[in-house]
Amino acid sequence: RHYLCVSLLKNCMSTNTSVVYLSLRIFVSLVSNFRGHLKNEIEVFVANVFLKVLDSQNSSPEQKCLVLEALESLSTPETLSQLFLSYDCDINAANDLFKNIVTSLARVAKGSYALGAHDAVASLNDSRGGTLAAMLQGKAGAAKKEA
Repeated sequence: RHYLCVSLLKNCMSTNTSVVYLSLRIFVSLVSNFRGHLKNEIEVFVANVFLKVLDSQNSSPEQKCLVLEALESLSTPETLSQLFLSYDCDINAANDLFKNIVTSLARVAKGSYALGAHDAVASLNDSRGGTLAAMLQGKAGAAKKEA
């Protein structure tokens, strides 16, 4: 488990888009199937890959798009509720993970990041709106389910 997570962390920071894509797909699959067993790993991965890529001016537009797509595929009401309960509501957790994800997505949605290529900007604009909308719908669905 440790070696897999370390390898995924390294591969997600690769300059090779195919490697990043495959690594993010593996991570999404792990979260979807083994979320309960990977609490610490998920926290480290999201904080050190997803948020760093979204917040960094040095990340390529392609990397940002891949992270947004991965976040979108994780944006089910169940997963979002678990993220919030497991990290934001846990006083022992190092990060308010859900809050930090929403903050980063809001920053991306507002366009407060530096990008280069025009085509990548258009692609990122399409992805970021969908991801933020999916997260908000998931949170609304979870609230209805709890009510």
